[in-house]
Amino acid sequence: ACVQKSVEALISLMSDEVAAVRVAGSNATAKILSQFWVAIPANDIRKLLNHIIAKHASDLTSSAVRATAIKTVTTLLEEDKTHAVLRSLLPSLGNLIHDKSEKVRLAVVEMLLFVKKLRGMKYYHIVDPQN
Repeated sequence: ACVQKSVEALISLMSDEVAAVRVAGSNATAKILSQFWVAIPANDIRKLLNHIIAKHASDLTSSAVRATAIKTVTTLLEEDKTHAVLRSLLPSLGNLIHDKSEKVRLAVVEMLLFVKKLRGMKYYHIVDPQN
């Protein structure tokens, strides 16, 4: 019950109308997931990641929210236990390399440089090297 309330609170923060609150919600989600990944049910992890990747990464109203979505994923990639889940979600972030905001493009490049160091993940599965 406590985990469920925490997940609902995080989703509420990430759904707020104010961009700064959504950014804070993403940052909090990154910290919580990276520390408590094994204690959170897979379904709840999926909900949180879908919110970050599907909604925040495509947030048309705030480049800060989009950049934070990428930084959140990069933070989660620091934990080996997240790789199996994130591997299939990362390609959906590849198009952000063409974002109009330099802040977002930089976050994508930093994520790709981090992925390049990881075993079992290839940056060119996220972004087509031809682009």
